[in-house]
Amino acid sequence: MLIWQYSRRASMTGRKFEFFSKNTYKSIRCGKCKVVQFEQVPCLYFPYFISNNMYKSVRCGKCKVVQFEQDLYDVDYKINCIVDFIALLIFINIILKPVQDNFYRAVGLQTYISASNFVLLTKSFTYTVNTKKEETEEVRDHYLSGLGKLHYADKEVQKLLDNLMDLRSQLADTTKKLEQTKLNIIYTQKQHAAQTKKVEKQRDITEKQREVTKGLQDNCDEIMSEATPFLEDANEKLSALKPSDMTNLKGMKQPPDGVRVVMTAVCLLKDVKPDRITDPASGKKSNDYWGPAKKLLADFRFLFNLKTFDKDNIPPAIMKKVRAEIKKPEFNAQTIAKASKAAEAICLWVTAIDVYERVSKVLEPKKVVLAEAEAVLQELSTVLSSEEEKQKDLEAKLLELNRVREETADHKADLEAREAEADSKWQRADRLIRSLEGERIHWTEASDSLQLALDNLPGNVLVSCGVMAYLSPFTSVYRTKCIEDWHAYIVRSGIPSSTVYDFVQALGLDLKTRSWIIAGLPRDHFTLESAVIVDNSQR
Repeated sequence: MLIWQYSRRASMTGRKFEFFSKNTYKSIRCGKCKVVQFEQVPCLYFPYFISNNMYKSVRCGKCKVVQFEQDLYDVDYKINCIVDFIALLIFINIILKPVQDNFYRAVGLQTYISASNFVLLTKSFTYTVNTKKEETEEVRDHYLSGLGKLHYADKEVQKLLDNLMDLRSQLADTTKKLEQTKLNIIYTQKQHAAQTKKVEKQRDITEKQREVTKGLQDNCDEIMSEATPFLEDANEKLSALKPSDMTNLKGMKQPPDGVRVVMTAVCLLKDVKPDRITDPASGKKSNDYWGPAKKLLADFRFLFNLKTFDKDNIPPAIMKKVRAEIKKPEFNAQTIAKASKAAEAICLWVTAIDVYERVSKVLEPKKVVLAEAEAVLQELSTVLSSEEEKQKDLEAKLLELNRVREETADHKADLEAREAEADSKWQRADRLIRSLEGERIHWTEASDSLQLALDNLPGNVLVSCGVMAYLSPFTSVYRTKCIEDWHAYIVRSGIPSSTVYDFVQALGLDLKTRSWIIAGLPRDHFTLESAVIVDNSQR
């Protein structure tokens, strides 16, 4: 069934319109409305048809007039209620009838509103809202990018400031360390000076004690020098003896008295027991040392034992008996030498032992004093060594402190240079950021304004598309009246929209508008609105 045929047969008034609307509704329910092209129907005469039946009847989605329901889903914004939104579009179309009549009575110009205006409204809305959204987001993102760079610059400046504060903290710590090191050097220098005086004093005391000890030692050596020649001479004589000399001495059966006396003295020194023999003349028993002496002489180590004899620990009783033998007239080295060369050497050795023992008695108290002096000297030397060690430790400490001071001073100089450079960088960066503070405020306000425009874009674009679709023939007064009514309805419907709507601000670009004015376009608002309509219209 063809709706176009109904429209041609029926008169467009009264009951015929009712017949048309009812049958159109029934016909379109079939879903085969490929001939339902409302842009060919003079919809100016069917406002009630549009308001009551348009959305209800056309559900197949194949009609250009009501395809806007599908187009709305192409819009990036989410519309909470498509039905309310479509109702708003229909309201925009309906409210034009009284405005159109008033305009005709006032001006005398007839305006025509057809289904193509409605199609233009729906088509231009989906196109304009996405285009305007892209344009606004591009400009907003440009401002946000600038704000992001400023924020990044703030972080970098803060890093510079943190680095500067860190360097200043390090510099303060290094300066404090350097000052403390200098104080430690001064204190250690005082300690070293005091320790040096102490060492010098201790060294003087030790040297004096060493001199005293040396004097005692020299005195002892001088006294001992009396016995030394005798000992040396006796040892030389003993060393010069030949085995034959010892054999000759051992082979004497009846040795001379001098030889007997000498060997008796040796036996006494060696603490050898005598033999008891009977004297033929008197018949009395007496001590005889020749037999034990011959046994001593038989020992091949006899001469070595004489040389190594412990002459410092001879008992006084033994020495008394030895001296009794030495005092005898027969104890004469020259006389004994005629009898035996070995006996002569032994005689000189006994004499040397006697001299040494006499000297030792004289030296004994002096040796005690010398030992005490040496003990004191050893103690003083130990104290001196300890004090010198302390002095060396202080010298090493001073060297280390001076090294630390030099390193700290170099580190401080490096930190001062780095701190000066960091301060200069921060000062320049801070001045730059402060100089851009006005731009930051402007960009923030601009981005917030653009974001608000994006939030209010659906309502603003809807009104703007209605202006382009319907209001271009009308004068300023009638445009303003329609815009106010549409905007009020949009606000009541809950669709996002600006509190105060301005067509030029909603669709126009400031840069393009200024270029038009520079080119000679009048500045009045009605002219600017008309220019924006021409620039954005899809006709």
